[in-house]
Order: sequence, then structure tokens, then C-alpha cells
Amino acid sequence: MGINIEKATYAGIPYLTYANETSNRLLFVQHGIYGNKEKSLNLLGVPFANAGYTVVATDARMHGERGEYPFIEKTQPIGEMTMPHIIHDTAQDIIRLFEDRFSHFETFDYLGISMGGIIGFHLLTLTRSVDQFYGVITTPDYQSLVDLAHPSHRAEYPELSLKARAKMEALNPALRPEEMHYQAIKMFHGVDDDTVPLSGVQAFYDAHASNAVSLETFPTDHHITKPMFEAILKHVKAAV
Repeated sequence: MGINIEKATYAGIPYLTYANETSNRLLFVQHGIYGNKEKSLNLLGVPFANAGYTVVATDARMHGERGEYPFIEKTQPIGEMTMPHIIHDTAQDIIRLFEDRFSHFETFDYLGISMGGIIGFHLLTLTRSVDQFYGVITTPDYQSLVDLAHPSHRAEYPELSLKARAKMEALNPALRPEEMHYQAIKMFHGVDDDTVPLSGVQAFYDAHASNAVSLETFPTDHHITKPMFEAILKHVKAAV
């Protein structure tokens, strides 16, 4: 069965679509920091399209085709400190694409990897259109990322650090779970992840565990391993 791959830009939003003639469900995939839409769908596009999805990946603000400093140069730690300021706008881009280009679907599923998941958890507070949410090596607890910031980075870039901290604290969806709308949240995380600590994810799960909120952990760090990918794919296939 052939996969149709289309690359387009709408309202300044570059996006990539993988689909086949039997696709009957919509899935947005969002990449991590310093990534792009192509990198995401090189891994996920074909298997998810074969599972029955129209799979759409966008370039986050200041990434990919619309890359800007510090993301295009992968400048650390300035990139991490700038990331909070692209969360809301990228989430709004996804809503706009859904409403203007993919509105023939009643709802959509969402898979966010690392930064993509951070964007996605905020997205849940902005729309009621998300059905299944897959959070991969990511967290709904933005405070856990703020607490991880190295003191030397705060000292070297005090103004940027303060602005990043204030933005993350203002957006933190873990503080407003009643504003998050979804049918299910399924989280996949490495127990040895020191980039996005498991502690914030675990705390959210412990507070909200139910048939609709699940967490699976794997013996890895901040990477998607084969067993993690297979677990994600199993859930994605079950939702079709």
C-alpha cells in the first residue's frame, strides 16, 4: 500500500503529511527542540500512516524551514531558555492547521516528543479537539524543567533566564489540570532521563492516574528505544 507524502506551507506554517487512501484518523506529530518535521516523520510517518492515520508534522516556531537563532545553530543553553516563548504560538499553529486544513476530521490525536510534548500539554488547555494524546520523553510539569536549570546558566544569562522561568510558570499545565481537555493521555518515559526528569511526569501520573491517564517507563535516558516505539505504536494502532 503506497504512502502519499505531501509538503506544504499554510499561513506561514510549514507542514508535512503522510497518508494513504485508507487513512481515516488524524494525528499531529511534533518534534523536539532543534528538530524538524522531516526528522519526526522519517521515524513515524510510514508506520502511523499504515496504521490508518493521516499524519501531519509541523516545524515548530523558529525551527526547520522557519529556523532562526538560537535553534538553527543549536545554541545551548540559549535555545532551552528561548523554548518557553515558542510554546503558545506553535500550539496555536496546530489549531489553525486543524481548523483550516483538516477540519474534515472531527478530532485529532497528538504525539509530542520532548519539546513537542511540552507544546502539546499546553495545547490541551487551548482546544477540546484532542482525542488521544501521546507524550513521549516529555512532561506536563514545566516547573520540573525550571528547577533543572543549571545555576551557572542563570548567572550567565540572568535576564533571559528570568523571562524563561516566568513564562514556564505562567503556562504550566500541571497547575491547571482542570483546563486540560482530552479523552486519554498516554505517557512514555525513560527512568534514567536527566534531560526531562521522570519526577515531574511521575508526580502528574500519581495525581491523575486513571483509565484515561497512563504512564509506561523504560530502561533508557532521553531517547526513544525500540521497546518504547513498539509500545507507542501498539497504542496508536489500538485507537484506529
